[in-house]
Amino acid sequence: MQEEKFTVEKTSRVFSLGETGPNIKKLIIALHGYGQLPAFFLRKFADLENAERRIVAPEGLHRFYLEGTSGRVGASWMTKEARLDDIADQAKHLDAVLAREIALCPNIEHITLVGFSQGVSTACRWVDHREGKSIDHLICWAGSFPPDIDYALKKEAFTNLKFDTAFGDSDEFAPEHKVQGLLAQLAEFDIVPKLHRYVGGHSIEPDLLKEITDHAD
Repeated sequence: MQEEKFTVEKTSRVFSLGETGPNIKKLIIALHGYGQLPAFFLRKFADLENAERRIVAPEGLHRFYLEGTSGRVGASWMTKEARLDDIADQAKHLDAVLAREIALCPNIEHITLVGFSQGVSTACRWVDHREGKSIDHLICWAGSFPPDIDYALKKEAFTNLKFDTAFGDSDEFAPEHKVQGLLAQLAEFDIVPKLHRYVGGHSIEPDLLKEITDHAD
């Protein structure tokens, strides 16, 4: 049996808050977690919208039923199957999202990338792919930094931008020892994101998100 690969076009969905046009100076790209849909995920970002800021949430390219073969649907950025192909497709997908936004909002001056949960790995891999170009601020929320990135080689991609990370004090997926391990993983390469802790579990806390975002603009 042979595995054969070929490329096809695929329709991608992007959900947004805010207008397009020359008045938009700040763009936030928000990457959802595993099993989420961007239409619901984007509600956490509602307080960030203003006359000069637009928020866009692309959808992971894999949709599936969360339970069985019917009912609620979620999306994923990738699985372990054909993972390298998915990683390459992610980069092309997000490159296209950003190019579209720049065309719609030609006066963008500041770009923030937010990854939540599984979206953290996707965000980091995209920063690695772009070598930090075009991204001014990276926020990694309640997720792991992918071990497949050569951080020694790509250190500047993560140090030439503002880098924040946040974890809830009762996040079942991120106990304290795991958080410290993740930070130590980056510290080996002198990559030191600013750590934010909040009272809560595995979810985005809108007030802290606004504080982090507004402080970086």
